[in-house]
Amino acid sequence: MNEIELLRKKIDEIDQTMRMLFIERMDIVSKVGHWKAKNNYPIFDPIREKQMIDKNVNSLVNQDLSRYYEDFLKAILKLSKEYQISLIARGTL
Repeated sequence: MNEIELLRKKIDEIDQTMRMLFIERMDIVSKVGHWKAKNNYPIFDPIREKQMIDKNVNSLVNQDLSRYYEDFLKAILKLSKEYQISLIARGTL
């Protein structure tokens, strides 16, 4: 196996781990959505999102990645809100 194949194999392994973590995260997101629906709490909590993004971006050792990691987190948060909204629309929350 040459170097590029080894690197791609490692990326595939990371992607598998990320898929499992994504599924786990979305399961928790659905539980958060359930709590929000039950307690008449808004889906979007801008203060919580800013705190979460700031905490995670600031914890990066390699600050060259901060812009990209922030975009990554914002994408996850966007998907999480969309998922909660879809669960509410389907009446599953």
